[in-house]
Amino acid sequence: MEPPQKGASKPCLEGPIIKISEDYGGLGAHFLDTLFENLNKINQIDTVTGITESNGSVRSRAIQIAHEIRHLGVVENDIVVICCRSHADQTIVVLACLLIGAIVAPIDSELHHRECVGIVTQLKPKMCFCDLRTLKQIERILAETGITSKLVHFGDQQQYAISFRKLLSNRQYPEAFKPITVEQPRKKAAFILATQGTTDTPRLVCLSHHFIYCQILVFLEAMGSPEKIISYYPLSWVMQVVLMCLCFEVPVVRVLTGAFVERTACKLIHDLKIDTAFLNTELALQLVEHVAVKDFNLSCLKCVFIGSLATTSHDIKLLVTRLPKVRFTQMYCTTETGAVIACPPRDYSESLERCGTVGKVVQNCKLRVVDIDSRNDVEVECSGELLVTSDCLMLGYFKNMGATQTVMEGGYFKTGDLARYDASGWLYIEGRICEFIYIQGCKISPRKIEEIIMTHPFVKDTAVVSNSKEVVACVITKPDTKLDENRLITFISERLPVQNWPTRIVFMSDFPTTPLGKIRRDELKEEVLTVKIEHSESQWHVLG
Repeated sequence: MEPPQKGASKPCLEGPIIKISEDYGGLGAHFLDTLFENLNKINQIDTVTGITESNGSVRSRAIQIAHEIRHLGVVENDIVVICCRSHADQTIVVLACLLIGAIVAPIDSELHHRECVGIVTQLKPKMCFCDLRTLKQIERILAETGITSKLVHFGDQQQYAISFRKLLSNRQYPEAFKPITVEQPRKKAAFILATQGTTDTPRLVCLSHHFIYCQILVFLEAMGSPEKIISYYPLSWVMQVVLMCLCFEVPVVRVLTGAFVERTACKLIHDLKIDTAFLNTELALQLVEHVAVKDFNLSCLKCVFIGSLATTSHDIKLLVTRLPKVRFTQMYCTTETGAVIACPPRDYSESLERCGTVGKVVQNCKLRVVDIDSRNDVEVECSGELLVTSDCLMLGYFKNMGATQTVMEGGYFKTGDLARYDASGWLYIEGRICEFIYIQGCKISPRKIEEIIMTHPFVKDTAVVSNSKEVVACVITKPDTKLDENRLITFISERLPVQNWPTRIVFMSDFPTTPLGKIRRDELKEEVLTVKIEHSESQWHVLG
C-alpha cells in the first residue's frame, strides 16, 4: 500500500447534509398518520403463528392497547419493558407506547439472569410485557428488588399477570384517540436499549424520537427499495427497532421468525419472496454453506446485511462466491450512534474492489479518525480511533452522566473501535481498541491473526485473546476435519511475521456469545487465560 503524498488533501469524512424537519410531532403521532395512508398494505407476517396483519389492523390494535395501558396508569415518560421473542403482538405494544409517550425498553429474552436483574433494577418499569418463558423470571426479579410493576402476559391468563388478549377486549371508548404530540423530538427519549456487553457490563442507552426518525432515512438509503424484510435480531438491538419503525413509515412487509434454521430460512425466503435479510456474519455463512440454498429458488433475495466488526475479507469472498447475485452489505452500527457507515446499492460494485471496507459516511453524519495517544486526526490509510458525531447521537446513558461524559470528546462519540480510511473516503474497521494485544512492547492486531487463521480450510471460527504473557488463538474446526496445533502454527508462520504468531492454540467446541452471536471476549479470556488451581490428595497442581 503506497503512503499518501505529502500535502495531499484529506477526503471529507462527512455525509451529505439533508435538512430534516422536526415538526412531525414525535414517532407515535407521525406513524399513526403514515399507517393511515396505506391501511390495506401488509405490515407484518408472523411465520410462527401464521398471522398476517395489515397496517390498518396494526394501527387499530395499537390504539386499543394505548387506551388500555393508559387506563392501567401508564403515562408519558413511564418506562415499559418488553421481554419476549419477536412476534406480531410485540409490534402492537411498541406502537401503543409511542402513541402515549411512554418509553420502550426491550430486554433480550435470552439475557443472563444477572444482567437482566441489573437492567430492570435501573429502569424500574411501570409495566412489563412478557411471554411464557420470561414471565417467571421477571416476576422473580420484581420480587427480589421490591419494584412495583404491572405484568402483562402474551397468552393465556396467568395468576399474577394481565392477559394481553384481555386488553384487546371489546371495550368501547367514548372519545376519539389523541396521541401525544412531542414538541422537541430531538430531546425526548423514545427507547432505552442495552449495549451488548461483549467486553464490559451492558449500559442503558437513551435514544430520542429524532434518532429513530433519522435512522429510518439512513436505512432506506442503504437498502434501496425493499419490499419484504426478514431479520433474526431481537428487538433489544437498535437495528431491529429501526426496522420495525421503518415498516410503520413506508409500506414494507416485515417477516417475523422463530430461531434461525438454515433450511427454514431458505424456505421462507423462497415462499414469501423476501428480498432483504438482516443476519449477522455467522448466520450468513451458515446459510450460504448449507445444502438448502440449492434446494430452493433464492433469486428473489437481493440484499443481505451482515456485521462489520467480526467480518473478515475472507468471509465476504466466500459469501459472494456462493451467492453472487446477492449484495452482501456491511453497515457499521452501534447502539449509541445508530448506523453511521454504510454502502448504498449504487456503490456496491466498487466496495467489492476495496477489500474489507464497510462503506462510506451516511447522511448528516461526520467522522474523525484520531491517533489513540495524541488525539490528533490521522492521515489517509493510518489507523486510529473512530469518533462520530451526527444529527442523531444518543441522548446519553440512562441516569449515568459520568459514563456519558467519559465517552464524549469535543462533541464526538468515542466508539472504541480502530478504523482507517482511504483516499476516496471508504472506511475500514480493524477491531476494538481494548482487544489489541501488547507483547514485549509490540502492538498486535488480533483481527489480522484471525483473518489468516480463517483462511485455513478446516477452520470454522476463531478468536484471539491475550494477557501480558501469551497470545492464545481459540479455534473451532469444521465438522469431520482434523487439525492439530503444529499444523496450524506452520500454516500461520508461512503467512505472518514471527511477532504476530500466537503463543498457544486452543481447540474448542464453541465460544461464549451474546444473544446476538457476538463473542464475549471477556468470558473467553477468563476461560483460556486464567490460572486455575486444582487440589489433589497429594499436592496442589497449578493448571495453565
